[in-house]
Amino acid sequence: MEKQSGCTFEVHLKPRAKRDGIVMGESGVLEISVTSPPVDDRANEHLVKLLSKRLSIPRSSIRIIKGGHSRNKVVALDGLTDTEVKNRIAV
Repeated sequence: MEKQSGCTFEVHLKPRAKRDGIVMGESGVLEISVTSPPVDDRANEHLVKLLSKRLSIPRSSIRIIKGGHSRNKVVALDGLTDTEVKNRIAV
């Protein structure tokens, strides 16, 4: 059985932004802006959708493992390494 690659990284989420965006912060934390409000888990759902689209992976491969009700989160991805995530975000 093959070992599945994966990674975790920190995210600082900015809900109710004017536009969606993903940038790598100076401290290595992904700064992600979403237009959705932080109500009824809509900002978290928007975060997963945005990451799925930008990284070209299914939504089911993305999990928020820490900070579900905070702006500072830890996200786990299945199928990508840290380097692959950084390369795809940089595009």
